Amino acid sequence: MNRVIHVIDTETTGLQTDPDAHVVEIAIVTILVGHGIVSSYSSLMKPPKLTPEGIEICKKISGINPEMLENAPSPKDVWAAVQSIIHAWGGTITAWNIGFDRTMVRRTCMGLNEVEAIKARGADAWTCAMESKYGWPEMMPMEQDPSPWGPCAMWWYAKVCPDVRGRHQIPFTDTWR
Repeated sequence: MNRVIHVIDTETTGLQTDPDAHVVEIAIVTILVGHGIVSSYSSLMKPPKLTPEGIEICKKISGINPEMLENAPSPKDVWAAVQSIIHAWGGTITAWNIGFDRTMVRRTCMGLNEVEAIKARGADAWTCAMESKYGWPEMMPMEQDPSPWGPCAMWWYAKVCPDVRGRHQIPFTDTWR
């Protein structure tokens, strides 16, 4: 049996703790293990909300500006295209920091506000979510998103290269942990 892995990456207008942050670009690469890349797709998408702060983050991090997003397709249309790729090949979805990418995709494309739902559960749920090795919010209901999300690619990589375990750069800083 062939194993298929879809690796998703997003560009966003901020971090998942900012309720106004959304995905503005998504890319997916489909890998057939043992054979390499068999499919790729990327698209800009017009976010449901674009704040001045979000615009600045977009420009600084990814070079995406509001003019590039004016005629971009809707998140619903882009996610439908991504889903068609996933369903065509089967397999599992991952991302380097799956907690971030999954949360941002679910917020932008499905309107799920998982950050607030986790915070409402209290400090223990927030701590658990932030420290989850599979990427938060693994404890959130998935019925609105039947996508086959799997373990975080960063954790798969750490199994192969144990020297990198627990070491990553904190976003928007020069701090490593």
